[in-house]
Amino acid sequence: MPELPDIHAFADYLESTALHKTIAHTHVDETVLKHGTTVQAVAGAATGNAMEEPRTHGKLLFVRVGKKWLVFHFGMTGHFDYARTPQDPDHTHADFELENCFHFSYIAPRKLGFVDLTDDVDAYVNQEKLGEDALRVSADRFVELMRNRRGGVKSALMDQSLIAGVGNVYADEILFQSGIHPESHTKSIDESTLRTLHGVMQRVLKEAAKRQADPSQFPDSWLIPHREEGAACPKCTGKVQRIEVNGRGTFVCHICQNKIP
Repeated sequence: MPELPDIHAFADYLESTALHKTIAHTHVDETVLKHGTTVQAVAGAATGNAMEEPRTHGKLLFVRVGKKWLVFHFGMTGHFDYARTPQDPDHTHADFELENCFHFSYIAPRKLGFVDLTDDVDAYVNQEKLGEDALRVSADRFVELMRNRRGGVKSALMDQSLIAGVGNVYADEILFQSGIHPESHTKSIDESTLRTLHGVMQRVLKEAAKRQADPSQFPDSWLIPHREEGAACPKCTGKVQRIEVNGRGTFVCHICQNKIP
């Protein structure tokens, strides 16, 4: 599932390719549209306008077209492509043909994401009951949110209604770099540790976004390049282990990460 750094990478790709270029024709597959949004509405908003002002919030990307905003959610396998002809027509579910004769395409092989339309980004975020963006939430607010959360810390980090943008992979990385076991109880973590966790979360997400969310470009000291059962821990002499946390495959070093009861 694309997480916040991936969304920033998609926004960067849009800026380097299709931004400011007028859309001549719009083709959208209605099966990826959110309920209540029509093909005609998306085409009417986009055609004749250019994509402007990409904005991110958690796992969503908003792009202004005229007076409206396109909304993209990428599901498990969604991404953009910019080319003279669509490169994967069987899985292209939104295609914006530009006046320069290039196509900017939303491709989603598994169709688990969606395309939507809104008049107001902030209202849409509230409507979807999303929490604060993980890169914009302050340390004080992060501590407040976490203190009021029951259950495990990994689940709290991944709760999009609490903090938007962190998924399974980056939750593991953040907890690994913080030295916290993912099964630790959130309410048992003291304020100082929560503030450290906030700082690590923002540092990890910013660095991953800077590296275009490409794991091959991540430091070898990170957990992500070693997400495999039995891999050598990049910090100690221990081994990376795979466990289940609330049904999600989770990678952890039991030596480096302390379980807070």
